[in-house]
Amino acid sequence: IKVDVDGPDCHLARGLSRAGWRPKLWHAEVNPLFPPGVVVWPIGESIQESTSSQRQGDLSSAFSRRASETDERPALVGCSMQAFLDAVGEDYILVHIEFENIVLVRRDIAGALELWLSSRS
Repeated sequence: IKVDVDGPDCHLARGLSRAGWRPKLWHAEVNPLFPPGVVVWPIGESIQESTSSQRQGDLSSAFSRRASETDERPALVGCSMQAFLDAVGEDYILVHIEFENIVLVRRDIAGALELWLSSRS
């Protein structure tokens, strides 16, 4: 499944995972400003809160938004790679990362892909 909703990607992935979705592969965009191990979620506890019209503002870069006129705090676009990994759970392993794109494969099928996975060589 490809997740690219420009902001609440982790919220969507967590919701799908909690609802029982177990795709063979996740392809997602994450905020590349945070190294592995650093957990950063967008502002808001849910998809609705993190995409409210107050939070949208003008894009100042690909990975942050300028604050609205009433809120001086900039809002980050997207979550960190580690937050996405946490959102989908331990059933997935990271097999590819390229700037803001990550690919995760379900552990139970990762062995079958061993020959093709660059992270295993």
